[in-house]
Amino acid sequence: MALVTPLTSLPASGSTPAGTLSLSNIRGRLTAALTGGGAATLNLIKRFEGGAWGYVDGGELIVGSTTADIDDGVGALDFDNDAAPTLYHVILRSGSSSCLVYLSSLVDPATSTALVAHASSHLAGGGDDLLSSPGTVGSVTPGVFCGTFGATSGNQNSVPAVNGDTFVLRTAAQTLTTKTLTAPVINGATSASGNFDLSGSTGTFKTSTGAATIGGGAAAVGITSSAAAITITAGAASTWSTSAGALNISGFAGINLKVAGTTVADVGATSASAFTLAANKSIVGAAGSGAVTFGSMTGDMTMPTGSVSWAGAANKNFSLSTSGTGTITVDNASTWSIGATNGTTGTIGRSGQALNLPGAINMTGAVSVPTVASGSVTGGLPLVFPLTVSSGADGDQDITVTPKIRVIKAWLVMKGAGTAGSTVTVKNGATAITEVLDVSAALDKAVVDFTSIDDAQMDIAAAGTLRISHASTGADFPGAELYVQAFHVA
Repeated sequence: MALVTPLTSLPASGSTPAGTLSLSNIRGRLTAALTGGGAATLNLIKRFEGGAWGYVDGGELIVGSTTADIDDGVGALDFDNDAAPTLYHVILRSGSSSCLVYLSSLVDPATSTALVAHASSHLAGGGDDLLSSPGTVGSVTPGVFCGTFGATSGNQNSVPAVNGDTFVLRTAAQTLTTKTLTAPVINGATSASGNFDLSGSTGTFKTSTGAATIGGGAAAVGITSSAAAITITAGAASTWSTSAGALNISGFAGINLKVAGTTVADVGATSASAFTLAANKSIVGAAGSGAVTFGSMTGDMTMPTGSVSWAGAANKNFSLSTSGTGTITVDNASTWSIGATNGTTGTIGRSGQALNLPGAINMTGAVSVPTVASGSVTGGLPLVFPLTVSSGADGDQDITVTPKIRVIKAWLVMKGAGTAGSTVTVKNGATAITEVLDVSAALDKAVVDFTSIDDAQMDIAAAGTLRISHASTGADFPGAELYVQAFHVA
């Protein structure tokens, strides 16, 4: 029971005023008690579907002396709740406001044992398939029995609205059609001596998606198809073995060994008296002391027409040599390579031996050029480090050089006309190597050279930082392609 302050008018649609009763039971009660003299007229209201508030039919309660009869100033109005849950409140239509007003839900009455047939919805009184007391049956449709029945949510059962169906009874012999059984127990299939015979069915038989065990006892297990194929497919590594005796595999027209559906080799299928490798397949021996032995074969050995290689074991030497004036020729009509896959350091020729390379030389990997010392009589190869200088805001761009280098020249190609305050500097880390080159007046596509090199900063250590710094007054540097020329030093 809740104390309620009566309203003076209907609330706004969709609103829930303070003191509103949300009623889920089938009946409720409005109680009023005057605390002073006079009389009061109260009207029960509820919120209908859509949110609008309205008066409840027959929901008027008058308390107080309105006639010559004696009145104790207390009154109560019991009312039915048609739908659960429903919101209720009360309005003081007239009279004294000096009264206490309460809204409360009444306890649902107990269920009787009177059976009701042909109910089109559950009974509002007891909420199950037995007539409640007092309860309301609601609408009745002959021949239809459906709904949710039960006094509480823990004791309810639902009957679907399906015409022409039949209840399945516990002891009657009946046929189930299009039913799904969840976790059923079939006694004939689980007993120690019962037989489970599906041989009368000609439809497709599928096992569950869970683990399956065929046999497991001492009895033999046979899988036989008199005229069709038998396919056994697993989704993971599998084992087919015997705990005693040999495993015999017999194929009428040979045996094919396949990997992922592709034949690797066959016994007797290609040639009745031979083990045949399929096209593009090889015999590979794992590391160890095993060897390939052809016994006392006296026939010629024909090598395959594909590539032939001899690969020694780890940390073993492979030697192909001749003595005297014999020669070794390694030739091919196409590309050939030495150490192309696993080679680390390779040597061609010996010290003091002339090495002739008459063809074109193509070096696609990193080239470690010799160092060049002062006064070198053979000279050295120059190194060029290119860098795209970013346009826009001021900033530094770094190149981490691999060898130790000496910077000897730098220039840039403008990618736009210079802007106010545009400058570029080549640095060794944070220290300048060149002057701060002003390119504010440089034209687009102009080649601009740096004119000075600081000999104290021109050497950059191995793994050191070659830094390019650019700036402009308006953070609008036009961008450029910059090139730094250097050579390898010790």
